[in-house]
Amino acid sequence: MIKQIKEDHRPRIITQHGKSSAVLLDVSAYENMLEKIEILQEVNQARQEIENGEDVEHKRVMNSLKDKIG
Repeated sequence: MIKQIKEDHRPRIITQHGKSSAVLLDVSAYENMLEKIEILQEVNQARQEIENGEDVEHKRVMNSLKDKIG
């Protein structure tokens, strides 16, 4: 199963008693997913700060996103 995941980079759902129980996925896919989540959290935080009338520096947000993206 691990060999297949490394080759096709597709996650596998593992069942227990006929119900989805866990997901097995390639490490690089997992790391990419975590990076995307972090970026979305940053964007959401900036959006909330703007909605609350807080001053959000464009430069700070862009630098933070660039650091995350690479």
